[in-house]
Amino acid sequence: MATYIGDRGTYGARLVTSWTARESEEETKMNIDAKFFSAIIFLLVQTVGAIWWASGLTSEVERLAGIQGRAIPALEAEAKQCGIEIHNLKKLTGDQEKVAESVKNLDVMLYRLQTIESMLDKILATKVR
Repeated sequence: MATYIGDRGTYGARLVTSWTARESEEETKMNIDAKFFSAIIFLLVQTVGAIWWASGLTSEVERLAGIQGRAIPALEAEAKQCGIEIHNLKKLTGDQEKVAESVKNLDVMLYRLQTIESMLDKILATKVR
């Protein structure tokens, strides 16, 4: 026969006065709390989730590496073409400034030519009379 001293839970003590087969079976059974199993299942689910997430992350990194392998040469070619276009636009802008300067000079020359023509008309008109 078994006599319990204090609580029958974790902190209780058991005093055995006699031994029977039934009590022997009770002693050999493991009494594991449900909270322990819940914690183990929770940790197992978290671990499986973390492995699943990491494998997805690995496949995403591999996909991005494949895209990067194809995209970088194309971007380098595009950057080279953009550099050429920028150089051509800079040259064109410089040419436009020269053309603008020439047009301005032509406007001044046209004004002077018109002034000279009007002066000649006045001079010739006075001599013809």
